[in-house]
Amino acid sequence: MRTCSTEATSAQLRTYAAIAANAGTNGVGFMDTRGWFCAIPRGSRRPLCPLVVNQTITAVDRGHISKTYALELLQPFRTAFRAALFS
Repeated sequence: MRTCSTEATSAQLRTYAAIAANAGTNGVGFMDTRGWFCAIPRGSRRPLCPLVVNQTITAVDRGHISKTYALELLQPFRTAFRAALFS
């Protein structure tokens, strides 16, 4: 798994935390999408982000989700978006 995965960097983790905190401070919704892309394996302190989830390639490059994975996340995204919008 590690050969097809990347570790989240400290900068990425700080940026994500800052965005979440800013959303809360400014009273806007926030969708925590980390679980869709990364997980913290046992014995690790950093999230590991696989390039393949359930036989689906998750990204086309470092900043863009694949169309196939986006379609697989359609319902979870819709649910999270509505929760963030109406919370």
